[in-house]
Amino acid sequence: MKVKPSTFIFPKYLKPLTNPRVKSMSNLPTYGGQAVIEGVMIRGRHNYAVAVRRPDGTVATRTERLGGVYTGRLRRLPLVRGVLVLAETLTIGMKALGYSAA
Repeated sequence: MKVKPSTFIFPKYLKPLTNPRVKSMSNLPTYGGQAVIEGVMIRGRHNYAVAVRRPDGTVATRTERLGGVYTGRLRRLPLVRGVLVLAETLTIGMKALGYSAA
Protein backbone atom coordinates (compact mmCIF):
# COMPACT_ATOMS: atom_id res chain seq x y z
CA MET A 1 0.00 0.00 0.00
CA LYS A 2 1.42 3.36 -1.05
CA VAL A 3 0.87 6.34 1.20
CA LYS A 4 1.05 9.89 -0.07
CA PRO A 5 3.54 11.97 1.93
CA SER A 6 0.93 14.67 2.48
CA THR A 7 -1.48 12.23 4.11
CA PHE A 8 1.07 10.40 6.27
CA ILE A 9 0.64 11.20 9.96
CA PHE A 10 3.98 11.63 11.72
CA PRO A 11 4.26 10.50 15.31
CA LYS A 12 4.73 13.39 17.73
CA TYR A 13 8.40 12.60 18.29
CA LEU A 14 9.19 12.74 14.54
CA LYS A 15 7.63 16.12 13.82
CA PRO A 16 10.17 18.84 13.07
CA LEU A 17 10.68 21.39 15.80
CA THR A 18 9.20 24.60 14.46
CA ASN A 19 8.16 27.87 15.96
CA PRO A 20 5.16 29.48 14.25
CA ARG A 21 6.44 32.96 15.15
CA VAL A 22 9.66 32.50 13.14
CA LYS A 23 9.15 33.38 9.47
CA SER A 24 12.47 32.08 8.14
CA MET A 25 15.43 30.11 9.42
CA SER A 26 17.81 33.03 8.73
CA ASN A 27 16.21 34.96 11.62
CA LEU A 28 17.17 32.29 14.13
CA PRO A 29 20.31 32.88 16.21
CA THR A 30 23.28 30.71 15.30
CA TYR A 31 25.88 29.92 17.91
CA GLY A 32 28.72 27.45 18.05
CA GLY A 33 31.65 26.86 20.31
CA GLN A 34 34.46 24.70 21.46
CA ALA A 35 36.22 23.76 24.64
CA VAL A 36 39.48 25.48 25.51
CA ILE A 37 41.86 24.87 28.39
CA GLU A 38 39.82 25.42 31.59
CA GLY A 39 37.03 27.19 29.70
CA VAL A 40 34.84 27.60 26.65
CA MET A 41 34.74 29.68 23.46
CA ILE A 42 31.36 30.68 21.98
CA ARG A 43 30.95 32.18 18.51
CA GLY A 44 27.92 34.08 17.24
CA ARG A 45 27.30 35.74 13.89
CA HIS A 46 29.25 38.91 14.67
CA ASN A 47 31.19 38.27 17.90
CA TYR A 48 33.02 35.57 19.78
CA ALA A 49 33.72 35.26 23.49
CA VAL A 50 36.11 33.19 25.58
CA ALA A 51 35.61 32.47 29.28
CA VAL A 52 38.35 30.69 31.22
CA ARG A 53 38.99 29.88 34.86
CA ARG A 54 42.12 31.43 36.31
CA PRO A 55 44.34 29.59 38.81
CA ASP A 56 42.87 31.68 41.68
CA GLY A 57 39.34 30.47 40.77
CA THR A 58 38.02 33.65 39.13
CA VAL A 59 36.66 33.68 35.60
CA ALA A 60 38.35 35.78 32.93
CA THR A 61 36.39 36.72 29.81
CA ARG A 62 37.35 38.18 26.48
CA THR A 63 34.97 39.30 23.73
CA GLU A 64 35.93 40.34 20.20
CA ARG A 65 33.96 41.45 17.16
CA LEU A 66 34.49 39.40 14.00
CA GLY A 67 35.83 41.26 10.97
CA GLY A 68 34.48 41.42 7.43
CA VAL A 69 36.30 38.25 6.33
CA TYR A 70 34.13 36.24 8.72
CA THR A 71 30.84 37.96 7.91
CA GLY A 72 31.29 39.31 4.36
CA ARG A 73 29.82 38.53 0.94
CA LEU A 74 32.27 35.73 0.12
CA ARG A 75 30.53 33.54 2.71
CA ARG A 76 27.56 33.24 0.33
CA LEU A 77 29.52 31.26 -2.28
CA PRO A 78 29.28 27.54 -1.48
CA LEU A 79 32.82 26.33 -2.23
CA VAL A 80 34.50 29.47 -0.93
CA ARG A 81 32.35 29.35 2.21
CA GLY A 82 33.75 25.93 3.14
CA VAL A 83 37.35 27.08 2.84
CA LEU A 84 36.61 30.29 4.76
CA VAL A 85 34.83 28.42 7.56
CA LEU A 86 37.75 26.02 7.92
CA ALA A 87 40.28 28.88 8.07
CA GLU A 88 38.02 30.86 10.41
CA THR A 89 37.56 27.93 12.77
CA LEU A 90 41.29 27.31 12.95
CA THR A 91 42.14 30.99 13.42
CA ILE A 92 39.56 31.79 16.08
CA GLY A 93 40.15 28.45 17.81
CA MET A 94 43.89 29.05 18.04
CA LYS A 95 43.32 32.60 19.37
CA ALA A 96 40.97 31.22 22.02
CA LEU A 97 43.40 28.44 22.97
CA GLY A 98 46.24 30.95 23.18
CA TYR A 99 44.19 33.15 25.49
CA SER A 100 43.19 30.22 27.70
CA ALA A 101 46.77 28.94 27.94
CA ALA A 102 48.18 32.32 28.97
